[in-house]
Amino acid sequence: MSASTATAVTRRQGRIPVPAEVQRKLLLECGFQCSVPQCRTTQALEFHHVNGNRRDNREDNLLVLCAVHHALAHEPRSRLDRKACIWLKQGITKLSRVLEVDKKELIRIWKKLRTEGPGGDERGRLIESLTAGLLATIPGFIVAKRGIPSPIGDRVDILIRNETADPFLSKLGPYVPVECKARLDRPVEAPEVAAFLGKMALNRFTTGIMFSLSGFTQEAVSMAGSATRKDLMIILVGPDDVSDMIESRNRAENIKEAATRSLLAG
Repeated sequence: MSASTATAVTRRQGRIPVPAEVQRKLLLECGFQCSVPQCRTTQALEFHHVNGNRRDNREDNLLVLCAVHHALAHEPRSRLDRKACIWLKQGITKLSRVLEVDKKELIRIWKKLRTEGPGGDERGRLIESLTAGLLATIPGFIVAKRGIPSPIGDRVDILIRNETADPFLSKLGPYVPVECKARLDRPVEAPEVAAFLGKMALNRFTTGIMFSLSGFTQEAVSMAGSATRKDLMIILVGPDDVSDMIESRNRAENIKEAATRSLLAG
C-alpha cells in the first residue's frame, strides 16, 4: 500500500490501517526509500507484512518496499521470499540503531561547535569530524583523505571518493573536495568561495562542497552560482542544512537539495 494512501487502501481491502505514527517510524528507518539494497526508489512506497498476516501491524513485521519489490515479495518462489524479507528487516533495524548512536555523537559535536568555547585548531578538527561523519553515511561517498596540501598554499580539508550509484550524485565527479568553515562571527564571503574555486580548478575537480557554521553572504552565493556557467559547482551547506542533515535518515537527499539551490543560483 502506498505510504500516502495507506489508510484508504487498507480500509477498502478490509485490513487494519497501519497507524500514522508507525508509518512515520518505518519511513524514517529506511530513509524514505525501498528497503531492498541498491533499489533506492522513493516513489510509490508500500508496507509489506513480513509474516503474511495483513492485520499484524507491529513495527517489526512491516517492511517498506517499492511497488515492484512488494509485488515480488508476494510471488511464489521469488528470491524475495519471507526469509529474505526477515533478513532485510533485521539488517535495517540494526543499521537504524547504529545510526542513532552515531547521531548522538554528531549532535554532541554540533552543540559544541555552536558555542564560542573551542579554539581555532580544535574547532577545525571538530567541524571536519562532523562533516566527514555526515558525508560518510551517504551510500557511495567514501572519505578518502583529510588535510590534503594544495598547490596554492592552502589545503583541501576533506576529499570524498564518489562511488555512488545515485544518478544525480554520480555526476558530481569521481572525487569531491570539501571545505569546512568553523567560525561563528561572520558568514563566508565571496573571496573565500573564489579561493575554493581556485583549488578546484588547479586540482581539476568539477564539484566541491563548502560547509559553513555561519552561513554565506549573498555575494558568496552569487559567486558560487556563477561558477556553474563555467562547468564548476560549489554546493553550499549552511548551519540550517547541517541541522537537517544530522536529523535526516537520507542525507543524500539533503546534498541533492543543496546542489539544486546552487544550480538555480547560477
